[in-house]
Amino acid sequence: MVKKFEEFINERFLYEEVEQPDFPEVVPSDMPEEFTGDPKTDPYLAAAIYKHKEDKSFINTNISSNSFNPYEKAQVEGNKYNEVWQSLVKWVKKSEDNNIQGLTVAEKDRLLLSTFKSILKRQKGLYDYKSYLRELQRNQWKTYNHNRCKEKWIKYTELAHKVYPGKNNEFKRSQFRRERYENFIRQEGIEKYAKSWIPEFSRSHPMD
Repeated sequence: MVKKFEEFINERFLYEEVEQPDFPEVVPSDMPEEFTGDPKTDPYLAAAIYKHKEDKSFINTNISSNSFNPYEKAQVEGNKYNEVWQSLVKWVKKSEDNNIQGLTVAEKDRLLLSTFKSILKRQKGLYDYKSYLRELQRNQWKTYNHNRCKEKWIKYTELAHKVYPGKNNEFKRSQFRRERYENFIRQEGIEKYAKSWIPEFSRSHPMD
């Protein structure tokens, strides 16, 4: 279960514990008068979020391909990053702490960014960059092998018709195709996954 900021308050999550992301050094002159937590209206937040395509300090890795920016993802509705971000924006806006309400808009932005980073660091429910890469690689692997297996299935279907062309040889054709397919996926070491695709291939490319 992904926790929002309010739940960390109950666990004595202290502002002094937050980790600092890479803040912009200069505060823009066209800052909004009130804190919004929205990079579309706040140039300081926009600079902090989009300055780097990847936040390597967040992920603590030197991998540079397939960029992943949790701050940017948090600006898109419908994901856990956005839920955490919005809960923080609400907290900064409605906090009764005078130390928070006395901050400038830029300082509230820094508080938002820092606390967001620290909350994600403390949760296993939100994937980090390495997990993102693993998920991406799994999807790429699945797509690649799914296409290969489908091609083999079609090839063995056509071959089965050549080997057993008779109208009464449907069972032999099906058996021939399945044996060739299972032998292929066994040799490729993907039997655990590719065997589950047989029903799908049977529907999309039936024997007769």
